[in-house]
Formats: sequence, structure tokens, C-alpha cells
Amino acid sequence: MIQLTRIRTEANVPKAFRGADRVKRERELLTKRRDGELEFKSSQWKPAKDALGAESFRKCAYCESLASAGYPCDVEHLRPKDVHWWLAWAYENYAFSCFLCNNKKLNHFPFEGTAWPEPKVAGKTDAQLAALAGTFTPDPIDAAEGLTLAKFAQRHAAEDSDLPHPYLDDVSPLLGFRADDVLEQVFVEPANGTAASKRVVNALVTLCDINRDDLSRDRYLRYELLRVIADAWSSDTLPPALQLEHVDTLKRAMDASRPYSAMARHFIRRVWKLQLP
Repeated sequence: MIQLTRIRTEANVPKAFRGADRVKRERELLTKRRDGELEFKSSQWKPAKDALGAESFRKCAYCESLASAGYPCDVEHLRPKDVHWWLAWAYENYAFSCFLCNNKKLNHFPFEGTAWPEPKVAGKTDAQLAALAGTFTPDPIDAAEGLTLAKFAQRHAAEDSDLPHPYLDDVSPLLGFRADDVLEQVFVEPANGTAASKRVVNALVTLCDINRDDLSRDRYLRYELLRVIADAWSSDTLPPALQLEHVDTLKRAMDASRPYSAMARHFIRRVWKLQLP
């Protein structure tokens, strides 16, 4: 898992999740919640799929597997829509996630802090709901509209969830990786003995099954190739042209666009301690 960056452009963020359309959809959400008619349909957030895929380089935000037939990806509600219903149509609550991580997580969302404030809709008039619409989520393009991004981040931090937010939390210092050459698997484990490191890894393992067999074996296949390349480069016996090619390969493996880049960074920088030119 690596920290992602939103692409906050009109070309990337679909119209339904910004501007007047965002406010209109939130008014509908509030009204249906008040009237007991709120039902969630994938068509409500499906338009965000391509944009989220672009932001995550077509990788699952949790396990970093590339979207494929084996790892189909879709829109993930970072805070479950059946719990945090008011964030169900909020773009800031979305990420690109594979079916396997998402299906394991479901509605589980443990946290240790202050619960995210829920908009009160019971007994509200249509006019009151209209005034409330658009105020409790950010506009992904216009920072002056709705809840500010800073306030959104503050509420995330205050809730203190076990599972990190791919866009708001940099957990790279907390994640470690261990290669098992007998089982031919690479497992995610705490990078250190701190409570924060243990908590993040436990959440990813428990809620997203981040050490499932197929995934840990896929990571090992990439690790194995990187180890061969790293050993060859470290030997300093390769022709200059091949040396440069190996350096480029190692650097690309750590790039955010590559699958399992967090693992590659861990072994290249922390374990093998390679000083790449």
C-alpha cells in the first residue's frame, strides 16, 4: 500500500461528484434517508471508477495488484456506505480496490477515536435539507465549496480508524515485507515494533486479507526477479550498458505506477540498502 494523490481536474473527476451536481445528489441522499427510502445502487458511484483507476495507476489501493481478470477492481467506499451513509456518494470517500480486498472488508471499520459526525435528518423540512446539502462533504475541485479538504482530513484523523486512508495516510514507514523462500511467498508484516506499525498491518491483514496465499505468491514472483537484478547490479561485473539497464529496472519497480511498489521500495532501500545512482 502506498499513499495516493487525487487528480483534481474537471477532466478526471466526473461531473456527478462536483459542483451543482454534487449538491443536488446530496440533497437527494438526505431526503431519502429522512423518508426511509435510501437504497444504494452501484450506478450511483460507478461513474467514478475510471477516474479512481487513473489516480491509483489501475492498481488496488490496498494490495497494489494491477486490475485484471484475476483482480477485478471497482469503486471502494473507504468508510462503508452502510455505516457512514452520508459519505456514500462522496468522491473523497472513494478508492480503486480489487474485489478480494473489498469483499473481505465489507462493513468492518473499527476505529478508536471520535465518531464522524452524522448529519441529522429526522424531522427536517425539505428547505432545511436543501440548506444542509453540500456542506458535509468536500467538493473535489472547488476547495471553497462544501466541507473543506482540511476539515475532512481532520475528521478522518479524529476518528482514528484502524484501516489507513490511501490518500490521507502515508503508512510506508510502518509496512515491512518478509520473503519466505521455502513457501515462495512475501508477507506483509510490521516494519518495527511500534504499536502503530502493528495496528496498521493487523488491520490490512484482518480487514483486507493482505497476506492471502495468491497475493503473497504474486508478490514473491516480483520479489524474486528484483533480487536477481539487484544481485547482478551489486556484483559490479556487468558491462556499463547492462548496469544502467538494471538500475532503470530497479528504479521503475519502486515507481508508484508499478505493482507492489511498496514491497520493492522496502527490499531495495531497507533490506538490500542499494544506493542507486
